[in-house]
Amino acid sequence: MPIVSISELKGQPLDWAVELLEGGNANIVARAEGGGYFSFARSFSSDWAFGGPIIQREEITLNAMKSHPPTIWRAIAGEGNSNQPYIEYGETALEAAMRAYLLQRIKGTEETVYIPKELWDTYQQRD
Repeated sequence: MPIVSISELKGQPLDWAVELLEGGNANIVARAEGGGYFSFARSFSSDWAFGGPIIQREEITLNAMKSHPPTIWRAIAGEGNSNQPYIEYGETALEAAMRAYLLQRIKGTEETVYIPKELWDTYQQRD
C-alpha cells in the first residue's frame, strides 16, 4: 500500500479514506467495463449530499482564497476545540474539507495515509 500525504489526496482515494472513517463499505470494487475502475457508494469529495453533512457535523470552516487564480479553498476543522485547528487546502471546498476532516480524525499525528495500491495506481493513471 502506498503511503500518501493527506494534502495530495483527491477524488476516489480521498473518498475511500473518508468512507473508512465514516464506517461505510470501503471495499474496492472493480467494474467490468473499462476494467480497473473503482466505485464507492458515497463521493464525499465531489457531492455535497455526502460531504456537506460532515462539514456541518464537524463544524468545518471554509474560506475561498481568491488572491491567486484559480481559487484555492482552505478548510479548518477542530477550530472550536481547545486543541489546535487542523488546516488543509484544496481545489474545491469539498476536497479541502474532507482533507481537513481526515487530519482532524487522526488528530494530526500523521499527515499520511495508506491507500490500496490498486486504487492509487488506477487513479494516478486517470489523473
